Parts: sequence; C-alpha cells; structure tokens
Amino acid sequence: MCSICRLLPISAVELSLNNTIQNPKIAFAECNKFDLSRMSKILNNSTGIEVNPILIDDLIGDNIKKWDLISTPIFHISEVYEKTGSSEKIVGLNFIPKSEVLNKIALLDKSKTVTVIAPTDRGVERMLSLVRQYFPGKILSLKKFPKNNFSFTDNDVVITNRAAALKEEDLNQVKNTIMVDWELDSESAENFRLQIKKQFKSNYFSIN
Repeated sequence: MCSICRLLPISAVELSLNNTIQNPKIAFAECNKFDLSRMSKILNNSTGIEVNPILIDDLIGDNIKKWDLISTPIFHISEVYEKTGSSEKIVGLNFIPKSEVLNKIALLDKSKTVTVIAPTDRGVERMLSLVRQYFPGKILSLKKFPKNNFSFTDNDVVITNRAAALKEEDLNQVKNTIMVDWELDSESAENFRLQIKKQFKSNYFSIN
C-alpha cells in the first residue's frame, strides 16, 4: 500500500478505490416509447440502478457495442437476441401485469365477448395467453384496429396494451377497455441488483 494510503482512514481509501471503478453502461430495451419510458423508470426506482432506455428497433451497430449489458422484459428476450446475435449481454426481467388489471379480467362476465388487440403476432399470442388464464368466455383477437369489415356491435370488452397505440376515438367505440400495464416483480428486481453488483463488483450499487 502506498504511504499516502496508509495515512488515510480506511473509508477514504475504499471510497477512492471505488471511484476508480467505471460504472457499467446498462441499456433497457422495449418495443414502444410509452412502455420504454415507464418501465425504465420503474427499473431505476426499484433497483437504484441507472439504465438507459433504448427501443429494440434501435439496437443496431454501435448501439449494441456500447452497452455492457442490455436488460429487457423476459417476453422480449428473443427479439433482443435476434438484434444482438448473442445472449451474453442480455439480462431478462420479469415484468408482470398489474394486479388490478388481472382483477378486472377475472371479474368479467363470461357471457361477454372479449377482443384482444396487440400490434404483432407474438404480442397477440402473449395477450391471448394472459387473458385465457382468467377469462373463460369467448375471445377474439386483432393485430390491427380498426379493421375493415369488423364490427364491435357484439363485442363488449377490448383488452389491449400500450404497444398497440390505439387512439382514444377508436377506444370510445367499445363499452369497456382494459389496458394492460406492467410492473416489475420484486424478486426479479432484487436478483437484478445482486447480479449487477456481483458482476461489476462496484459499491456504486448499494444494497440495503
């Protein structure tokens, strides 16, 4: 140990050493701007780790190389993998539907007809899987809204997500709309914090 370090209090030495550790550059990738902004803030607030939001479509070239890690909801891992060509930098996070959303779906009258709307085939499949867990009635699905030659006259409920980017004037056509918003599972948040701290060995990520 250098002579100056021997004269400094241990806490000051540790602080000096910690300051020499470069903080990792961590991205958070999502498919749409609304969820990207909202979910990255949830991740920051839940873990105390600063992540940089980036759209999945923007993960190209240097936008991939500059990140030490790319975090993303588990249901988007395959899309991020397709962009990066490697799983080494990817960290999946378990975002789950808010409990009040699940309650609304579970309380729907099974005689009602529900239409699930999402912007991609995989998005539709994911939403259908979610709704079927809680609603035993008739479920239709759309990838585009409004759709030509389709009427909501016999349709009581629309369940959609932010990625679909439906307009208020469109949603006003239906009697009941349930918007699926996501929250970060607490266990996933804690595992993320521990993983980052272990991997980068930086006290910048304080764990209480």
